[in-house]
Amino acid sequence: METPSAESLLSQTVSRLADESSYQQLFHSCRDEEALPSARVLQQIVDVCRAILFPGYYGNERINRQTIKYHIGVMVETLHKLLTKEIQAGICFSNQRRGIGPDVAVSLSEQFISHLPELRELLATDAEATYNGDPAAQNIGEVIFCYPGFRAICNYRIAHQLYLLKVPYIPRIITEQAH
Repeated sequence: METPSAESLLSQTVSRLADESSYQQLFHSCRDEEALPSARVLQQIVDVCRAILFPGYYGNERINRQTIKYHIGVMVETLHKLLTKEIQAGICFSNQRRGIGPDVAVSLSEQFISHLPELRELLATDAEATYNGDPAAQNIGEVIFCYPGFRAICNYRIAHQLYLLKVPYIPRIITEQAH
């Protein structure tokens, strides 16, 4: 029996994988060229949130008292742009799109950003509690920068705020990224 050529084997495999019966429950067709929320971009959003919430600990910028407002402003603009796009993708994926324009995603993103000061206060108490509960911790900065458990708490706090705003899917993805 003759062995099929590599090209033939690949072609047959592609045909089998493209057969509709093999992917019926596993295929998501994007409507109106709207992509699914991006796990990579959502991780970037969490990273930007951390850089805003804990200036100097996260991000690559050298921040001081003279430049902090500028850096936070740039990061908030970046967050708004990225989050708006991902919220819109979440709305599209959830089939809640009917009657919902892109202005809803913009508004939800702005509402989330407006809660960042309270989120910072809450996370500051989380960092302090972690520090006080861990005799090995040298300082709160160590907790903020080094503790994976604290980074997970950040994810959960960010996701919870988005959940309270009824943002679809995005909170779930962000919490899963904490694991």
